[in-house]
Amino acid sequence: MKKREILYDNSFHKQFKKIIKNNKELEEKSIKVLEILKENVFDSKLSTHKLSGELKKYYSAKVTFDIRVLFYFDDEYIYLIDIGNHNDVY
Repeated sequence: MKKREILYDNSFHKQFKKIIKNNKELEEKSIKVLEILKENVFDSKLSTHKLSGELKKYYSAKVTFDIRVLFYFDDEYIYLIDIGNHNDVY
């Protein structure tokens, strides 16, 4: 399986910086999750699942108990849309 490249927009980057501020453990965990995503978006460690309703074109992966990454992907890229706690992302 080919590694996908990760792409993100400024809003994702801004939110990422906000949630990891003063939290080195969350920063490390988030980076690890993104590395796993590049290898296999459906790795069981991520609990990846397709969303429904207005978010039906997206997937969610677990970073921590409450932090999720919202994304979609194709054969070459993973497009990161949002990161945050469960209530903020959905």
